[in-house]
Amino acid sequence: MAQPYIQSTEGVKALPGVSISGYGPIQHQFSPYDWNGGTIVAIGGKDYVVLASDKRLATGYNIKSRGITRTFKISESTYIAAGGCHADVTAFYNNLKYRATMYKFDNNEEMGSEAVAQLVSNTLYYKRFFPYYALPIVAGLDRDGVGYCAGYDAVGSYIRSKDNYTVNGSAASVAMPILDNLFGTSGGSSGVYPKKI
Repeated sequence: MAQPYIQSTEGVKALPGVSISGYGPIQHQFSPYDWNGGTIVAIGGKDYVVLASDKRLATGYNIKSRGITRTFKISESTYIAAGGCHADVTAFYNNLKYRATMYKFDNNEEMGSEAVAQLVSNTLYYKRFFPYYALPIVAGLDRDGVGYCAGYDAVGSYIRSKDNYTVNGSAASVAMPILDNLFGTSGGSSGVYPKKI
């Protein structure tokens, strides 16, 4: 039977009456990430795109705030929203805003939605070994004036929705079937079979 001890300025002292037999070492795990939730929905069409998100910042069962913003403007025609670790989302957005500003100064024009989508993918992939804990959606108008909606995973893989809608975040598994039922025609957004019209 192992006897626990404590190290102090007086030397090593045994803790009498305490037995730790049958137990392994006590391990504490640290994680730099915190899941703060968030749900983002994007719906696009001819001449419009709608990007919506919740405003609740939560950790576990605790609500930290009911007034945060998850939606950020990257250019005149393109916005991004992300759920996940709020600190990572903020750092991710600041990185994107810096790079979009540099693009504007270098090229004398703002980034289009396709360019922002590729920038988001490259930024997430660059950090793949210690990723931003963010699940973003890029929404805007493309060159033809049609709504552009692209959803991402944490390492930069993305897909532009064929049906011009996507959802990401905590309630994605609940919201996507609703959008499929309301707007789905090709089944390309969530992999379901096409609607029979």
